[in-house]
Amino acid sequence: EDENGGSGSEGEGEGEEPGDGPGGSDDAAPVITGTGLESPLYLTAAQANANPVVDISFSTLNGKTIKDVWVKIDSPTLTEEFLSEMDLGASEFSIVNFSSDDAGQTRKEFLTTLGLIDPEKPIAGQTQATFSIGGLMKMLIMIATPGDQHKFIITVTDSEDVSSTATCTIVKAE
Repeated sequence: EDENGGSGSEGEGEGEEPGDGPGGSDDAAPVITGTGLESPLYLTAAQANANPVVDISFSTLNGKTIKDVWVKIDSPTLTEEFLSEMDLGASEFSIVNFSSDDAGQTRKEFLTTLGLIDPEKPIAGQTQATFSIGGLMKMLIMIATPGDQHKFIITVTDSEDVSSTATCTIVKAE
C-alpha cells in the first residue's frame, strides 16, 4: 500500500523518477529546451558558415538555481583525442565550473572565444540561461562526414542537486 503523505523521500538519493503529481514538485528537475533536441538538426556547409543559431536553454523550477551544466560530446569526428588536442581538453566538461589550473582556464577561454559562454553572464546561480553551440558548428561541419550524428549530451544540475539530461543531435547534411 502506498503512502501518499510524508516527505516522499522513499529510496532517497539516486532515484531519477519525476514526482508523480502536485506533491512531487520539490523534485522538479530543470527544464532543457532547444534546437536539435526533439529531432536531429541537419546542417549544410553553407548554413554552418552562416553561423547558425543552435541554442540550448535551461531553467530551474520552484525557485532553485542552476548549479552546474555538463556537456558530453559523442561524435565520430569530435573524438576524445581530437578534443584533447584542442583547448577543450576532454569530451566531457562543465561549462559553469572551471578549475583554477591551466587546463580549466584554457577551456574557459576556448568556450568564450567560440562564443559558447559569456564570462560576463555567469550561468551558475541563475534560474534560466542559454548555451549557444552555434559557434562550434562551422568547425564541426567543415570536418564532419555527411550523415554522421554528433551528439551533445547536456546535463543540468540545480541547487538541490536534481538533474536533467537532454541530447542535441547535429548531422552534416549530404
